[in-house]
Amino acid sequence: MSMQDDETLQMYVEESREHLADIENDLLIIEEGGADIDEELVNKVFRAAHSIKGGAGFMGLDNIKELAHKMENILGMIRSKEIVPNPEVINILLLAFDKLRELINDVEESNTIDIADHLVALKGLTSVSLPDEEKEGISNMLDIHMPDGNIAFSVSEFDISQARKHGMYIYLVEYDLIHDVQNKDKTPLDVVREMQESGNILESKIEITAVGTLESDVSSLNRLPFLVLFASIIERDIINSVLDVDEEHIHMINED
Repeated sequence: MSMQDDETLQMYVEESREHLADIENDLLIIEEGGADIDEELVNKVFRAAHSIKGGAGFMGLDNIKELAHKMENILGMIRSKEIVPNPEVINILLLAFDKLRELINDVEESNTIDIADHLVALKGLTSVSLPDEEKEGISNMLDIHMPDGNIAFSVSEFDISQARKHGMYIYLVEYDLIHDVQNKDKTPLDVVREMQESGNILESKIEITAVGTLESDVSSLNRLPFLVLFASIIERDIINSVLDVDEEHIHMINED
């Protein structure tokens, strides 16, 4: 079975295009408001970037995920009034969303398209807007370990600190695409949507090494892990019921 099957990929592309449909107009309205932001509109654009990022993680679309992630950071800081959406900020976001649309429209080749200039511009906006003592967090990477000691993700200290700043707990969730998704008549994109309703997906990936190959026959597999680094205000004692995952497969990441 190919995890990037045509139906799922096409569904992701169509949803992403819907998210991008009014982005330019929305950003220009946000710019007009300046420091007096329209929180509902900023949330709308933030959710667009966040939704595109979440689906890209499952699909293995690394460039789309990374670009949407960096835009999400800026929009999150606009939302929390750490960045004023002046013309320079909005222009950088507009150009980045144009590039994101290009990646979506050429999704099968998106991982080969150069996005370096946009990442540098977005990262620069984030850095210049942070207090000096927090700037290093953008480049400092933290390893998130599985219970067996293997590294699941390497994420920036900035991503973790921003989530904690907003009162969120950090969880490493081990979904099983067979038992937690397929056997429950869900699609992977359903899972991504459900998680986004109750928190933020910081990172995600299919753990290919657990099954050997993307072309493995599902009928011969016992478990097909989909790992998600998840931030949410939902507390540990109820997070498993919200996510519909066995408690033993949800691990809280402590501050140390």
